Amino acid sequence: MKFRYNIIILGLILLSTLPAFAFESTTVTKLKVGDIVPTGSFRTLSGDITSIQNNAATLISVFTTWCSVCKVELAHLNKDYAEIKEQKLPINMLVINAGEKKRKVKKYVRKRHLNMPVVMDRKLAWVKELGITGTPTVLIVDKNGQLLYQGNELPHNWVQTLVSK
Repeated sequence: MKFRYNIIILGLILLSTLPAFAFESTTVTKLKVGDIVPTGSFRTLSGDITSIQNNAATLISVFTTWCSVCKVELAHLNKDYAEIKEQKLPINMLVINAGEKKRKVKKYVRKRHLNMPVVMDRKLAWVKELGITGTPTVLIVDKNGQLLYQGNELPHNWVQTLVSK
């Protein structure tokens, strides 16, 4: 079991070094653009329940604390989250940590002053269900639950795109 875990971690490390693709969906899950993303509820680090729902547009970002690209993406997402809350835009944001210990993630979130909801997928159940192969992984889902985008980086105009859908 430990060997398998080490292979998964090694694979994630290698995948995180690949260059991200700009502004077009790349396949990073077993889903295809246009597929319906499974709904689900998650407990945030602060104890609240948040979910992927079919009645609200949602941005999903999967990260790890050791991923250098994730640090940059999360900083951008944190600013976008503040804008979404300030303007009361109808967008959910779900930031999922993949497989790390809660204490480590809490420290990471506190150090970087991240204000958005962060949830844990400690056993990688949701990550495996979607077939996510690396971090960062960004999914953009419309209010009907349909996958609009998947890739390794945040599209530049994602907030405006979701508001207009």
